[in-house]
Amino acid sequence: KATLRQRGFHVPLLGFSGAPWTLFAYMTGDSIRENGNGERWAREFPEETRKILRVLSDSVIEYLDRQICNGADAVQVFE
Repeated sequence: KATLRQRGFHVPLLGFSGAPWTLFAYMTGDSIRENGNGERWAREFPEETRKILRVLSDSVIEYLDRQICNGADAVQVFE
């Protein structure tokens, strides 16, 4: 795979991902922070929440790493 630099482009390439908690919140039906479904789900199912957040954390790390390996100059995690 050619990176932008290999193609002659010299603009910064930015990567991004949602943070694990943000992704979890959307998974539980939150569309905005004030909704509270993620927090409610976490209180009702603490062990399952820990497992899901662990998987999401590992996935976000791998996703951002792949972006860097493929030419991203910087990455940002959105919370």
